[in-house]
Amino acid sequence: KMGVGSSTMNAGASVVAVGFEGGQLVLAPTATSTARALAPIDDTDFKAVVEAGYVEWKAARTEMARRNFLATKARRDSPDAAPVAAGSVDAGGKPVRGNNGAFPVLVASLTSGDVTELKLANIHHWDDPQPTMLEGKAAWSIKVQADVETVFGLQPVEVQALVRDGRVKGWFYTGSGEPVP
Repeated sequence: KMGVGSSTMNAGASVVAVGFEGGQLVLAPTATSTARALAPIDDTDFKAVVEAGYVEWKAARTEMARRNFLATKARRDSPDAAPVAAGSVDAGGKPVRGNNGAFPVLVASLTSGDVTELKLANIHHWDDPQPTMLEGKAAWSIKVQADVETVFGLQPVEVQALVRDGRVKGWFYTGSGEPVP
């Protein structure tokens, strides 16, 4: 039971978790109520409610990432994919930095929708291209520092673009190696 002033709420009643103190949930009868009570988290269904929401979010996010990946792959593999823009790579295929410090080949990839989680406006640093191998062929890796929108708000991340033949072949989180959705 939860004491709220001179009244109580019985087990099984719906309440709102508004905080967490000393290992216990802070509960209120409604989100706007000033009445408060404490309950051990294990005496509530809070974990199950959060887990159910997370499972739904994860399934939707995975499906969205799968669709984005397939669409990006289809665009990249298309015979009529955009040609390499003049001046975006040098004679050796190395990406060239534009006057604004960004790399036009990476900007083109971002603005064409190759990834949805990384926004051009949220990139705050572009590293120099580094030689690498991609599928047994010479390529270039360019790391960028940016902020991406998460369930916890904007979070700083480092991602890298892999460039071969004057085109971005993929965007990946450097810590996990996962593709950027």
